[in-house]
Amino acid sequence: MNTLINCLIVDDEPIAHQILKNYIDKDDRLALIGNCNSAMEALQFLNSHSNVDLIFLDIKMPKISGLEMLSSLRNPPLVIITTANREFALESFDLNAIDYLLKPFSFERFLQAINKIFVQTKINLESSLPVQSTKIDGTFIIIKVDGKIVKVFHADILLIEAWKEYVKVYTSKKVHVTYISFSSIIKKLPESIFYKTHRSFVVNINKISQLDGNIICIKDYKVPVSRNEKYGFLQRFTNRQI
Repeated sequence: MNTLINCLIVDDEPIAHQILKNYIDKDDRLALIGNCNSAMEALQFLNSHSNVDLIFLDIKMPKISGLEMLSSLRNPPLVIITTANREFALESFDLNAIDYLLKPFSFERFLQAINKIFVQTKINLESSLPVQSTKIDGTFIIIKVDGKIVKVFHADILLIEAWKEYVKVYTSKKVHVTYISFSSIIKKLPESIFYKTHRSFVVNINKISQLDGNIICIKDYKVPVSRNEKYGFLQRFTNRQI
């Protein structure tokens, strides 16, 4: 097998490191490249290592929690949460965690989580392109929809709308509704492609067909431009940056 997933363990419990190391060693798809005992140590490791594809991340750690660390990352690697606490599952999936493993978990449950990376995000094991390179390219976002992990390519997104506690991701084929904060999903989008025109809307600037006063037209959708955003938007429009 030519493609390996480079793994980093972040946990303040030595026994958790040993268990995960044993599980990783048993799976030929995985390679352990680092061990960190705190979130701060992990941030330093990530700053100096660009080849981390997957983090096994504990939640409750000294000073900075695993979720606080994860939410601070602009383009995080894939993440599988490993914790003894049940109550953070929803928040973890809001941050696009691949899976949520409750300690103690078996090797079979560990394999289920790893398999999700390939099945649910449709990563091709036989591809010559490394997993991390795909994420660096920033060509897609991963969202949770109806209990499933869905990969949505930037090029397919027309616009994104804040909708109560949820977010609607509009594509040319369908509308995905996901439980995530509007601010969180904005952080995952490249500014070169997406523009926040309103407190409730972000548009793919490559999909704009027409500007009519304070209304942007994208296919059959009409998106407002707020008074505060209009000047900045028009500057980009008249400078032909859109």
